[in-house]
Amino acid sequence: MAKSISRLRRGDVTETYREDVEDVWCSWVEGDKLVIDSFNARNFKVDGYEWGDVEEETMNLTVRVDPDDTIHEMDDDNNNETVLVYADLRADRIVFVSPQEDKLSLDAEKFVIGGTIANRGDEDGIIVPVNDFDVTLEFRKRYSNGTVGDVVFDVTGHVEEPLYANENRAIRFEFDPSEELGVGGNYIVSLIADSSGDICESSELYPEGEDNNVTSMNIYVYNSSGYTGSSNLASVAQGEVHGRVAYTIGGSRYRGSTPMVMKIILI
Repeated sequence: MAKSISRLRRGDVTETYREDVEDVWCSWVEGDKLVIDSFNARNFKVDGYEWGDVEEETMNLTVRVDPDDTIHEMDDDNNNETVLVYADLRADRIVFVSPQEDKLSLDAEKFVIGGTIANRGDEDGIIVPVNDFDVTLEFRKRYSNGTVGDVVFDVTGHVEEPLYANENRAIRFEFDPSEELGVGGNYIVSLIADSSGDICESSELYPEGEDNNVTSMNIYVYNSSGYTGSSNLASVAQGEVHGRVAYTIGGSRYRGSTPMVMKIILI
């Protein structure tokens, strides 16, 4: 077990223990180094830490055994171990709660759209909890030539509670589509984690970094809910429509067993 905990090498001794101890926390350390001196102790283990009120940043954490090389060893190369300390926010998915994705129309009372964000990294290391950042849902027009227009509408939520390592967090947005979008058509909707750029995620230090903060999908919003088929209707002077009648009763959906034909003649 640890026998003393010092702020810096040859610095002030903050705690001294004469007997074996467990579950001991040192006082807050000012600076970037904490030294544990072990005299006649068989072993000790650092298995927990807490972050103070410091600005989040990506860094390396190095643990050195016998930093002053006072112990003669055949191999000193394994006395150091360094890990990356970082956060990796990511936007995982977008979910259309109401209406469903294929039934979006401007005359809906409101759009309820959910999403999932996570603090999950693919790099070996220590993932630190992060909080106090924004999450934004934005809509942009998508044109037939493949170009994407400026932001038509966006709504932002704030994450105050810590998002811990490998934790997922559900986000929910509600808004009036007729008021915010104004017109139907093709849109690209994006969920953006840390949309204000408050959390340091350096792409230079590990794969993806901030590149995975956005997830997007293409949608079509109808001007009214009269028709919500999977594609646009074609205008014709006359013709026939073949199909079956589909209807709902309660929470169940039914389709007529007998095919029907409707003849359309515009005069």
